Parts: sequence; C-alpha cells; structure tokens
Amino acid sequence: MIFAAGLGTRLHPLTEEIPKALVEVGGQPLLRRVTEKLVAAGILEIVVNVHHFPEMIRHYLHDHPYPGVTFHISDESGELLDTGGGLMKAAPWLAGDEPVVVHNVDVISDLDIAALVEYHRQKRAVATLAVRARETQRYLLFDREMRLSGWMNHQSGEIRRPGPAETSPNRPENKWSMPSDQDLSSSGTAPGSHESAEKAHCSTAHEPFALQSEEGSSNSNNEIPGLQKDELPLAFSGIHVIDPAVFTLVTRRGRFSLIDAYLELAATAPVFGYRDLSPHWIDVGKPDQLRQADEWLSSL
Repeated sequence: MIFAAGLGTRLHPLTEEIPKALVEVGGQPLLRRVTEKLVAAGILEIVVNVHHFPEMIRHYLHDHPYPGVTFHISDESGELLDTGGGLMKAAPWLAGDEPVVVHNVDVISDLDIAALVEYHRQKRAVATLAVRARETQRYLLFDREMRLSGWMNHQSGEIRRPGPAETSPNRPENKWSMPSDQDLSSSGTAPGSHESAEKAHCSTAHEPFALQSEEGSSNSNNEIPGLQKDELPLAFSGIHVIDPAVFTLVTRRGRFSLIDAYLELAATAPVFGYRDLSPHWIDVGKPDQLRQADEWLSSL
C-alpha cells in the first residue's frame, strides 16, 4: 500500500495545484518512484489511498499503467483518515495470507524491501517498522531484541509505553497467536534471499546511539530520563510491513495514527523494528528536502 492521501502542506506552493504524490523528483512523480521500488521487490498489487486532488491521481494511474501491476484506489475524499484509518479502510484489498508492505509516498530510500519482508517473516511479527538512527523530535523505542518498547518525544520528554492510550476507550484485549512453522512455509517463498535475511538480522546489532542536543553535545541513551537500560531510540522511516491479522487485532476505526495502534498491539503482540543501515533515506516533504533528493538522484 502507498500512503498518498496527505495534503502536502509543507510543499506549498507545489501542492496547491497537484497532489503530493505527483510532485516530481529526479524527473519522475513520487508515486512512480515508490511504485517502481515495490515492483522491484515483487509486489504486483498496490493500493493507493487518495484525498487531495484524488481525480488527478486516478487519471495518472489510468494514463501511466505499469506493466503487470494492478492498482486499487482507496478513496478518502470525504474524510482524511490518517495512517491507521487509511490502512483499515483499505483492508478489503489487503486482507489475505501474505504480508502487506506499507510505504509513504514522500519517502525515497535505498532500503531493501525484500530483505525487510524476509526479516518480518523470520520474526513472525504482527508488524515490522523500518527505523534509522537519525535526528528527529519523536522516536520509537526498542529493546535489545528490537521489539517495540515505547515512543518518546525528545523535545517534551514525554514517553509512552505499550498498551492502550490513556485517552482511548477500554477495548477487549486481543491475543496474538504466533504462526507455526507450517503456517510460515505454506505462505510460499518469501521475497529476498537467505543472504539478504542474514544481513537484515545483523543490521539490528546495538551500536551505542546518541541523541544530539541543541548545543551539539550528545547524550547516551542510558542518560536520557525515562529510558530503560540498553533501550534504543530510533526514527521511523515511513516504511513498514504488517501481517493481515492487524485488520482484526486493531479495533479502532475512523481517523487514527498507526503508531498509536502499534503501541497498543505491542503490549500483547510482537511488533519489531528493522534497523535500516542503507546509505540513503530522505523524506521529501519540504522544498529543501525535495532539492536534496533531486541532487542525490541526479548523481546516480
């Protein structure tokens, strides 16, 4: 699934006349670049959610078909549903036995999608989130096994742990049942080679990670108030893999954030991080980042 419903307000004035998904970088629309990345990983059925200038995206996909690829439009024209609500609305196209790759349309990277999916399968996870060691305001927290252990706002100091949000209504507890080896083998051959999976596993090794203060000095993760020993704060990359069981385990509906849902799931189900050590990752949500991406792609 490609998340393409955002308003793209950070890219004004470009997105005052076209949707963010059709903003060009390196001579191609963002939507085309993400599509090519997913197809290269063997994904041939793609759901695209739309909200801002939805007809322009429909027309683009109609006029620029990708050989062998089937597109489905999840229309959020009436209400922008955020990442969680957007995923749940697209469930009719995504439910089944195979893992679902979810990719933000404004993210360009060298991440090996096939290796991410293979890692997800090996971990038997309900969700696997690609993460990087980079500076940001909000971090996901992981234990030594790379299981999701919390969320942190580095600026405010707020830390949330797995479990229902305090403001959320009480919901029945959902239990996650680990798939058996037979279940895993019956799902077919996973994308990516065994070698790729080994590299993915090795990428979760715990190097000491430091957060940079405004003055440029660094603090080790053990010196950050509220963090547990050896807990890693890592930034979400906007690329993740889910097991279709998410569509029954997540009971929220309407507009909500997937990060909130993942924190709730992590209390009873395996939600993992995948340490992305690839050379390049960029969120082209702002004009200066768009220029950086253009420079990088033109150098290839």
